[in-house]
Amino acid sequence: MTPAVTIEIEQVALELHKVLRDMDPAQWRDDLEAGLRERMARLVERMAQLQARLSQWMEAAGKRAEVEALMQRWQSVQEMIRERMPRGELPKVQLKQEWAHFRKQMIAAYEDLSSGLGTFSIHVPHLRPTNYMRNLYHVGNGLMILALIEFVLSPRMMIWVAGGFVGLVWGMEISRRIWPRFNDFLMEKIFHKVAHPHEATYVNSATWYVNALFVLALTCPPAISAMAVIILGFADPAAALIGRRFGRTRLVNGRSLEGSATFWVVGTLVGWTVLLIFHREIPMWSGLWMSMAAACFGALAELFSRRIDDNLSIPLASAAGASLMALLLSLVGG
Repeated sequence: MTPAVTIEIEQVALELHKVLRDMDPAQWRDDLEAGLRERMARLVERMAQLQARLSQWMEAAGKRAEVEALMQRWQSVQEMIRERMPRGELPKVQLKQEWAHFRKQMIAAYEDLSSGLGTFSIHVPHLRPTNYMRNLYHVGNGLMILALIEFVLSPRMMIWVAGGFVGLVWGMEISRRIWPRFNDFLMEKIFHKVAHPHEATYVNSATWYVNALFVLALTCPPAISAMAVIILGFADPAAALIGRRFGRTRLVNGRSLEGSATFWVVGTLVGWTVLLIFHREIPMWSGLWMSMAAACFGALAELFSRRIDDNLSIPLASAAGASLMALLLSLVGG
C-alpha cells in the first residue's frame, strides 16, 4: 500500500474517532446534532473516495485478502452511517437517546476497523466513552492498593503477590483467546460495567495495571509506589471527566489541555497527601516537588500513550518522575 493511501486511511479513521468522541452523551447538546450530520456526511464521502482508491491500488498490485477485508470494514461503517443515523424529526429527548444508541453501534464498528488497520501498522486511538462506574473503580483500586502498600504487605511480599497476579491475569488473557465463550462471560457478565469497548478484543487495562504494580514492587520503595498508584487512581479519572466535559483546547490523541492540567493538579495534591500522611520521613517541601514531578510525568504519559495502555505507562512514568526529583533533591541538598 502506498504511503499516500496509508496517510489518508489514518486521517479518515482519526476524523471518525473525533466525531464519535464528540457524540459522547456526557457532553451532548441539542445544537450539536446538525453539525454531527454534516460531519458524518463528509466522512461517508471521504470513505467512498478512499475505497475507490483502494480498489484502484488493488487492481494495479493484485488482490490481497487483508486489503479486501479492510475495504469490507469501510463499507460496513458507511452502510451503518447511511442506514442507522437517527432521523432529524424525532423529539429532542428521543433524538438524544437514538444518537447514544447509534454511537454505541458505531463504536463497535470503529474498534473493528481499528483492529483491521493494525494489520497495516496504522494505529489509531481507542475510544474511551464516559463511564462513571469505571471512574469509581479506578479510585477504589487506587485506595485498595495504597492500603496494601501502607498497612498489609512488606516490600518483599508485594513482589510475590504482584508476581502471582501477573501470572493470573496473563492466564486469563490467554484463556480469553482460546475460549471465546469465556471472553464473552468476562466482558459481558463480570466486567461489562467498567470495561471499555476495545477491551473485548485487546489486552485488558487491568492486565497492564497488574504488570505496572509488579514493576513498581521490583524497582521502587513504598513511598514512590504509593504515589504512583494513587496518582493513577485519582488523577486519570479526574482528567477524563474534566477533559470530556470542559475540554476545548485539543492537544494530541484525543486529549485536551484542560484534562491534562487537571491531571497535573489532582496528581500533585493526592501524591503530596500520601507523603504527608504515610511518609513523614520525607521533608514536606521535598515531597511537594516529588509529587509535582510525578504528576507531570504521569500527565505526559497519559497525553502521549497511544499504542501503550496508560494503566501501564502512567504509574511507571509517575514513579520515574518522583524518583528523578528525589535524586535531584538529594544532589542539591548534598
